[in-house]
Amino acid sequence: MKMNRSTGPGKLWIKAFEDVRLFFHAPEDVPFINTDPDQRADIMLGDFFNISIKVIEISNEDEIKNLNAEKRGCKFPWETEGLLVHKHYSYSTCVVQCHAENHIRLCNCTHHLMPYYNKIKYCDVQGLQCLTDYFDVVNRLNAKGFEKQGLVCDCVPSCFEPEYNVVSLMKG
Repeated sequence: MKMNRSTGPGKLWIKAFEDVRLFFHAPEDVPFINTDPDQRADIMLGDFFNISIKVIEISNEDEIKNLNAEKRGCKFPWETEGLLVHKHYSYSTCVVQCHAENHIRLCNCTHHLMPYYNKIKYCDVQGLQCLTDYFDVVNRLNAKGFEKQGLVCDCVPSCFEPEYNVVSLMKG
């Protein structure tokens, strides 16, 4: 579904046959464990929601494409060198890859809900126990220099990263 200045506001009707979590994100993004809670809504079976979302699109001058990613401080969706979990770069796909790399580093496997990353294996029962043992490490993102346990992922924002804000959420 596309909504913009040209098309005007759109409407999307979803009929859930079970409880669902709905995420609002850019086409290149993927939901991940650390997704901002303001960018999702939990819809229970039988609930009716009217959600208004404001999208602020970010655009850059064409000349920025000539700078390297380190200098411009962002990556374009097609800059996927080293990215194995998704075909487009975004901050969220980079974080998912960081999680997968750390699953493998700590437990030699990845969670079965992780995109197919490695040719090694998904976790068996022992691997899932290992991920549980390292839960505080693999499920918390930290900034560099932060003292608590957690992952430090070297992920830059996408150069096309729109901002999604829930303007109103009415439950009926």
